[in-house]
Amino acid sequence: MMNEQTLENTLMEVRENFMLSPAGDSEPTFRTAHFLKPISNTIDEPSFELNPSFSSFEFEPKEWPLKMHCNGWRQPQEKWVCWVDELKQKYESVWKKAGIFEAIMSTKCKVLRNKNLLFGVVEKWCSETNTFVFSFGEATITLEDVMVLGGYPILGEPVFAEIKDQEMKEVKKKLILARQEPWKTRKSKASTSKWMDIFINKGSEIEHEAFLAAWLSIFVFPHKINLVKSSLFHIAIHLARGNQFALAPAVLASLYKDLSLFKETVVGLKKMFIGR
Repeated sequence: MMNEQTLENTLMEVRENFMLSPAGDSEPTFRTAHFLKPISNTIDEPSFELNPSFSSFEFEPKEWPLKMHCNGWRQPQEKWVCWVDELKQKYESVWKKAGIFEAIMSTKCKVLRNKNLLFGVVEKWCSETNTFVFSFGEATITLEDVMVLGGYPILGEPVFAEIKDQEMKEVKKKLILARQEPWKTRKSKASTSKWMDIFINKGSEIEHEAFLAAWLSIFVFPHKINLVKSSLFHIAIHLARGNQFALAPAVLASLYKDLSLFKETVVGLKKMFIGR
């Protein structure tokens, strides 16, 4: 195990310096301070040297034949927002018990897209270490980021944990049947939009589970063609009863996977262009 002294030597530097209050409303105080590495003591210090094995590059998105579709970057629909507000009155305490209240409420917000910024960030992604390699050092999206910014719980059952209770199994059968009935033809699909039409204001006994299944399918583990995923029904049923599921680790793993796939795609295009 790494002792405290080794940890300090590795992660931080301890020295005396003038410090200010975070609010900026006080005079500088000379005291012992802890600085996370990497740090810069002067503006004249040389920049961080990248690992030669890391293959980074620069590119202009508009010059590349790459069309990016942000399937998980969903903007809230009016009927979805209404559904959230309606069920919040009944199930707010349940959502808080399951640790998903903030994550659900955030789906009412519109997050602006900046695709060029996303291209620029992916440029710095290293699939081998799951980190962004910047000029000042490495950084990454952490489990704490997913918990604080996304509102997803880090504690609870793993996402692959199945249901054993008989009553919960019956609910799952009803959800599966509801997903199958309206779309028996090959051309029809269980879209999230049609799924909402089936359950909103219909007085269904499984409306809460159906809502959570839609939330998981649209915002947490989205499908590329916007479908309700039956593989998420067991999680929805557990969450509807206030049971916690560790969604944050699964979301973080999905982010790492998508960033690596994105980076590999861009690198492949670069090689294709160079080979011409």
